[in-house]
Amino acid sequence: MMVVAWDPSAVVAPINKAIESGIPVVCVDTDAPDSQRLSFIGTNWFDLAGAKAQAMVKALGERQGKVAMLA
Repeated sequence: MMVVAWDPSAVVAPINKAIESGIPVVCVDTDAPDSQRLSFIGTNWFDLAGAKAQAMVKALGERQGKVAMLA
């Protein structure tokens, strides 16, 4: 099972129950380190934002002006 633990304290008990039932659990993007989850896999947001910025520069081409981006 993959879990995004937006509120880690709220998912510790369900994660532990799943693990105790034999269901493997991995947290993605947000972690619940106090749980018995098997692993945590996170996104490298710094590199992702850089890649998005480079794609935007390429897409804009020679146009000039102000640009806003949300990463």
